[in-house]
Amino acid sequence: MLNKTAYKKSLLLSSYILAIVSVGFSQFSRAMVPLYCPTPGLHDVDPRKSIMVTEQAVVSKAVSLHSVMKKLVTDSGVPNLTPTQLWDQWWDTQNNGPSLAQGPHCDDTVNATGQTTLNDFPLDCPRNEGNEININPFHPNSSAQYIPIALVNRLDLAPPNGANCGEYRIVFARKTGQTNGGERNLIIFEAVLDNPKPNCGLDGCRAIAKFWADLSDIQSPKMRAKKLRQFFLKGIPSSNIEPVISVENFSPGTGQIRTNQFLSGNNAQRWQLREFKLAQLQSSQGNSLALKFIPVTTKGNPWGELFNEQFNDPRTLPFMMDFIGEVSSLNQTQLDQISMSIPDNYNSGQSTAQGFFSESNYTTHFDSNGPFSNMIQTQLGILGSNLTPSDIVARAKTQSCAGCHQLSNSDNLGDGLTWPNSLGFVHITEDATQIVNGTDHFSISDALENHFLPIRETIFENYLDNSCMPCLTPVLISKDDFLVNNNGSYNDTDVDVLPEKKSVSLGLSLIDPDKLLSSKNSAFLRAEKNRQQGSVGLDSMTNENIDLNLDSTDDTTQANNNTAITVEVSADGKHFIIPSSKTIMELDQARKAHLPKVNIGGTSRVH
Repeated sequence: MLNKTAYKKSLLLSSYILAIVSVGFSQFSRAMVPLYCPTPGLHDVDPRKSIMVTEQAVVSKAVSLHSVMKKLVTDSGVPNLTPTQLWDQWWDTQNNGPSLAQGPHCDDTVNATGQTTLNDFPLDCPRNEGNEININPFHPNSSAQYIPIALVNRLDLAPPNGANCGEYRIVFARKTGQTNGGERNLIIFEAVLDNPKPNCGLDGCRAIAKFWADLSDIQSPKMRAKKLRQFFLKGIPSSNIEPVISVENFSPGTGQIRTNQFLSGNNAQRWQLREFKLAQLQSSQGNSLALKFIPVTTKGNPWGELFNEQFNDPRTLPFMMDFIGEVSSLNQTQLDQISMSIPDNYNSGQSTAQGFFSESNYTTHFDSNGPFSNMIQTQLGILGSNLTPSDIVARAKTQSCAGCHQLSNSDNLGDGLTWPNSLGFVHITEDATQIVNGTDHFSISDALENHFLPIRETIFENYLDNSCMPCLTPVLISKDDFLVNNNGSYNDTDVDVLPEKKSVSLGLSLIDPDKLLSSKNSAFLRAEKNRQQGSVGLDSMTNENIDLNLDSTDDTTQANNNTAITVEVSADGKHFIIPSSKTIMELDQARKAHLPKVNIGGTSRVH
């Protein structure tokens, strides 16, 4: 009996031969053939290759922080802007103003008592991370270099209607954190990727899914690094897949950049998670003026004192009323089903993962005998739940950044559920490795490895296994691009180099041979162009001596103004007002208003 892999190969080869015969091509060489639809039950990906990539030999060669920052600078179209300048402006947000005077600072807004705030909640300011303006994060010889430790596929965050194709992430860590626990700082770029075929709905994301699935079949770490580098920095033009790293993908209405901060210094500080957006500023004439990192609220992190009836804030009672509407989502029987969706006006600008009385330690602010607890109990009674109000608040804490990263470790959530453990404030660590399939990988937490990653794998494979949805656009490839060995067997090691392919939703017998033949020449020319550009094809991918220059990104990208923000410019053309955090947050919410409240992996966007 054939095993699953062998059966896949056999089916692929059979489908290929059947397609050629059915279309009736007399010339086998260079024959253009339609590709088969995915067959349910055949996909079995390696999650450490296709979902959570932490293999050192891959991530170290795929991207660098400099290549990411350089790509953002190029996209912006801002004259004379450099990656170092953009980096410095980013981390200067953690300082009191005016400092570099290039953008916002953490003391831009204060309350009546002089406390620095964001979204009208207290904000720790300044932070030791503000000293990052004085280091070189890019150079390999710098002790403060930031290194990649993970590349992540989050197709599970795609909306069911295919409004986008989920998030694709890069995690970087400060190299000093490998040897000094007081010198750790992690950053994660979380890009929302456009649907390359939006008219096809969720099925339009199939080429992206196939890219990640095919990584499981590539044995060479160099090959996987090469493909991932192209995916993140250049996209896959032949499949209309835009680069992951683009200003547009981190702008208001799309993705975000999050940080996990704990750098020692003059000020004693707690481990804290924060969030940023990119703001591309242009004049009314469309000229690119600036690209700025703007601090925003940390999503899914309501200020902890809102759980306390005694908290003197006009948002307290509205929050409690809104929270009652989330009890049903928190009252679930499985960890992956627990979720909480909180309006942004309740979110704070920080999520602190240390301290019993941290603003993120909701259970310490909650009075289990107070009126709010009684309200929750009433709702639990309506639901017929055996959980207590304290269980519900403990579950809410798991949905916050600080809860998921530390505060909820091993917490009893009621009904026999226990929250799985992180790796001490992180889920992917730079200071430890593990052997996976014989190679070194940066270690991941128990929560990821044994709970959430298997769930993501199931969601991903279910998407791949789903029969073709109504998207009637066959894509043709050449026989040469579909590599078959001389003995007729399918070469598993070469499947990775095939061009990205969209699925055919109808049987082969329904494809018009005349239209197929008429497209042969144009398709062949397109394939040759792609091959010459090194984007796809065997010729550019099979050489083991691959150029992996980490900073060889093209400088030909034009500024993308789809999400740019127009600002008023002074008469001399030198001065303009940088949008505030509040402005960016409001714009972000307005641009996301059309998105469904759920995604194909459920309602939670935290884990």
